[in-house]
Amino acid sequence: VTMRVKTGATDYRFFEEPNILPIHIGKEFIDSVKISELPWEMEKRYRDANLTDEYIEKLCSNLDQASFFDSIEYADKDKLAKVFFAEIVSLANSKNVSIKELEIDPKQVSIMMNYLEDGTISGKHIKTIIPLLSSSNDSVDAIMDKNGMKQISDPETIKEYINSIIKENSQFIDNNRDRKERVAKFVLGQLMKITKGQANPVVSNEIVNKILGD
Repeated sequence: VTMRVKTGATDYRFFEEPNILPIHIGKEFIDSVKISELPWEMEKRYRDANLTDEYIEKLCSNLDQASFFDSIEYADKDKLAKVFFAEIVSLANSKNVSIKELEIDPKQVSIMMNYLEDGTISGKHIKTIIPLLSSSNDSVDAIMDKNGMKQISDPETIKEYINSIIKENSQFIDNNRDRKERVAKFVLGQLMKITKGQANPVVSNEIVNKILGD
């Protein structure tokens, strides 16, 4: 049986604090502290982008990191997250600074990721590029030029190198025809030596196996 219902301030004996004047909060202030995306909305957006639970939790718990991550224009968010946490966040942690304090331009990170995507650079180059983006004013292109990082991915160019290596080492290769794995490793090793490690390893491996298989 309902005995009593309290419906308003009067029922609760509420009265305004007599020693505090009314506070009027303007729209400008409200807009300045209003967040554009609620936590569960952010989580859903990252989940829709196929990020792992670990990455989602880290981004949702650190708005500075999430803001920087979102400002990088790159379609494959899962691949971006792996580079972001392995290289950029790790660099910030090693220096004991925030992501903002690294002073890395998100646009340059986007350029770097696209170069990684098309095979212009490899994953090992990123470990050099990220720290230099933070410690200098150089662009990704400038860093690549200064450090000779552009990867050779043109199949025809790589094929010419490989054929030349096979020709110059024909005796060794003929003596080891029944050991194709050893020959392949030898040819790839020579290729990397000649190109100073700039030959795309995936493309090179495919071409070597095709030539030796023939």
